[in-house]
Amino acid sequence: MMPTRPSHTSDENKSPAIVWDGLGLSNEYSGVGSYGKHLYEALGHLGVRPKVVLHSKADVTYVQVSDRIEMDIWSRINAAKRLYQLKPIFPLFAYRQAQKHLQKTPSQTQDAMIYHGLSNINLPCFGHKRGTDKFVITLHDIIPLLVGEHSALALQMQSLMPRVLERADHIITGSKWARDTVLARFGAKYSGKISALGYGTETPKGDWPSASSHKTIDGLSIARGESYKRLEIIEVIARKHPDHRFAVVTCESGRRQLAAAPTNLQVHVQLTGRELEQLMANSKIFIHPSLFEGWCLPAADALVRGLHVLYCQGSGIDEVVEGNTEQATGLSRAASLADWCEAFTASISVFKPAEKTTALKKWSDVGQKTLQIYQSLV
Repeated sequence: MMPTRPSHTSDENKSPAIVWDGLGLSNEYSGVGSYGKHLYEALGHLGVRPKVVLHSKADVTYVQVSDRIEMDIWSRINAAKRLYQLKPIFPLFAYRQAQKHLQKTPSQTQDAMIYHGLSNINLPCFGHKRGTDKFVITLHDIIPLLVGEHSALALQMQSLMPRVLERADHIITGSKWARDTVLARFGAKYSGKISALGYGTETPKGDWPSASSHKTIDGLSIARGESYKRLEIIEVIARKHPDHRFAVVTCESGRRQLAAAPTNLQVHVQLTGRELEQLMANSKIFIHPSLFEGWCLPAADALVRGLHVLYCQGSGIDEVVEGNTEQATGLSRAASLADWCEAFTASISVFKPAEKTTALKKWSDVGQKTLQIYQSLV
């Protein structure tokens, strides 16, 4: 059985346990869920398997039963489920549950821990923090604050982010852009404890890239229904190109936004991993007009699968495409709808699957760098 502590001292028993706050990990196809799954597996290959605090009904299949720390409060307070799943609430109980678990585990000779929240603000922001424990937060982005939203998440970030940054012993971001936006908004005083590690990219399954003649979808987009994702641009491009086929993978909100889309644009919701893989295999141009991206896993996946990426410049996605500029077309945030339509016309007219993509970061690299941060906190 692989250890759950970082193997960085000669006496493993003196190393703190690594415990993850499991909020946000249940959906493996979300950005946070995908990040958690791949990082967990990468750390496992390095001999480190974090304990993960989850509520009893959380479906996080990659976490072994022996590594789950279950929150039994869910069975006692069924009516308050939604309240306890809020980011300001869950970490408070999860952190305490982790303490209890480590104290009663016979093989645990020391109950100190590195407690890691993987979803922007899910650290215990209030209450007592033991002096023996260290807090790590993965801050994917602060986009809700940049776009001036009044959503529950934006309000939570506005009130909790300063507290999270103060309490964290180390802050991880997925891009240099995300790191720099955090420092610009909240102050350079955090520069000594923030690291931009990047994200990994999965190796495609099967033979890539497939021949252009076998691809039946001319334009593909993968994005949630937030306003800054600008799904309306995809709809306009589809209307201007009635002889081409388009597909959008989104959420229910995105489906509603595209309710009046033309017949040559098909909207997909809740695809399986295999279905999504097949959709990307059949596509030519990945269209991503989002104003902001902390990094952009779908764009990275598109690149390594031979697609051409048509994207909006000015955020973390720039770091995804920087080594593959011949395989990407960037438009400024000020680009008009006509500019987007013209860019798609130009891209599709000369498209052929890329024969070679400059290597992007692997999840094994991200896992190794994350482990080094854990080790530095001891």
